[in-house]
Amino acid sequence: MDALNLGQNYVVNLKGCPYCGSGATFTTTNEFELYWVHCDECGAVGPGDTTHEKAIAAWNRRHDETPSEFERLCGKENSHV
Repeated sequence: MDALNLGQNYVVNLKGCPYCGSGATFTTTNEFELYWVHCDECGAVGPGDTTHEKAIAAWNRRHDETPSEFERLCGKENSHV
C-alpha cells in the first residue's frame, strides 16, 4: 500500500492496482471537480467521484472484500478476512 499525503496531516493509503499490483496515483481535475486514482504502470483507472475520500475508498475496495448477501444475513460479514 502506498501512503499518499494530501496535506494538512491528511495521509491515506492506496492499495496497489487490482490488475497488475503496481503503485497508484491520486488525480484531480478542477474543471469538473472530480477525483480518481489511476495505476502508474498499466493505466487502470478507478471510479471518479466528487470527493477524494470517495474516490480513494472506491479504488481501495476490492470485490473479494465485500461480504456476500448470504454472509451479511448470517452475520458473517468478516468471515473472509
